[in-house]
Amino acid sequence: MTKTDSLGSSQSAHFVDIYSEAYDNDVHAAHRAAREAAWYATTPMGVMAVRYAEVNSLLKDRRLGELGGQALIGVGITDGPLWDWWNLMLFSKDGEEHLRLRRLIAKAFTPRKIEQMRTVIKEIANGLIDKLDGQERCEFVTAFAAPFAVAVIGHLLGIKESDYDQFYQASSDLALAFTGQIGEQRERIEGGLAVLNAYADELIAERRQHPTDDLVSDLIAAEEAGDRLSGAELQMLITILIFGGLDHAKFRLGIYTGAEGERFEDAEGLPESSTSTSAEAAQERGLYSYHLADVASRTLFGVAAHDATEAELPGLMATVGVAIALPAGYAAFVHPRSGLAARHGITVLNAPGTVDAGYRGEILVNLLNTDTQQAFTIARGDRIAQLVVQRVSEAHFVEVRSLPGSQRGDNGHGASGGFGTQNPCATTRETSAAHTSTAETSTTTKD
Repeated sequence: MTKTDSLGSSQSAHFVDIYSEAYDNDVHAAHRAAREAAWYATTPMGVMAVRYAEVNSLLKDRRLGELGGQALIGVGITDGPLWDWWNLMLFSKDGEEHLRLRRLIAKAFTPRKIEQMRTVIKEIANGLIDKLDGQERCEFVTAFAAPFAVAVIGHLLGIKESDYDQFYQASSDLALAFTGQIGEQRERIEGGLAVLNAYADELIAERRQHPTDDLVSDLIAAEEAGDRLSGAELQMLITILIFGGLDHAKFRLGIYTGAEGERFEDAEGLPESSTSTSAEAAQERGLYSYHLADVASRTLFGVAAHDATEAELPGLMATVGVAIALPAGYAAFVHPRSGLAARHGITVLNAPGTVDAGYRGEILVNLLNTDTQQAFTIARGDRIAQLVVQRVSEAHFVEVRSLPGSQRGDNGHGASGGFGTQNPCATTRETSAAHTSTAETSTTTKD
């Protein structure tokens, strides 16, 4: 269709039926086609921005707000359990109401809680992979992604393993609320919501009486300036954690594995040095494992593992599809590429990012676009950074009352091109510490 109004000059904009089965099956194809025609598309609910620059601009426009319950009106839902639940969720809140919920939820999602989950997640993944050992083929979502998501969310919320099947089915029913089938499947969706709400109420009542070290207890205890989450808000958050955690983790793992499978099929073969057992495969997350046993200084290029056409630059955590195993006494440093910096203003935010010898996860690159006017597109296979592997020394620090003098002394920090004015009397720097104990630290820590 051709449209000429406040959206801009006359241009051909696609119509995207966001309630259709075709859209549910492949939203990305629909978005790509619409993006090639114009910066926006029309939908049954109105205009949808489909290009990065316009989306970024609209997100920063405070005249715009969340749709909330209006998203349901288009399919004839204006009341009932689904309407109430939808309007309680974070994405239906704006302004101070949204910030209040975010502050309270943040009290429960502490670094300690996240760190505690790392070991559990690895154990769950290793156990599932061990069950697949010896199988040449499997249906990945059914065999790994779904049970992995169920077990992780179940452990996080303190759900009994015997209840996993029940809340997985209810979550799958609720997921239909985010598809084009929401209108015709309303009864099934609200049935799944009723099961999760009832289960959430049981968990809340149990944890109020007997708090444990799970997330439900932490959400109940969360407090901000005397404010706490209400019973309805707690119920909503638990159902969202069950449904959202399962749905997001399951499909993200499926998409990631599909993309990695395509990449491996395209490759001529794995590096000869790549070796892993079934348990190690989880630790290496299915990535190439580079063992660099005899390198003094070597540079590798970080290659983007996935397209980032719609990346929300200026900030992007880019994956490169590589994990390395460095020997003791070595560290790797992630540096920007001079060509990207000179031509596009793309740099590495924490340059150099440090990877120590004990790290076994995928190398991630914190990219920063310093060009405030032009978005930057990353395609899978693009060289986005370089990794320099070097020998490092372990430093042993000793606390003393004073330091020996030098020509520079304490001048120079923040100076431009020199040491600044030298005070000839400043031969030593008295420290404020009067401790005599010895402290050790390592110079190779992971950022």
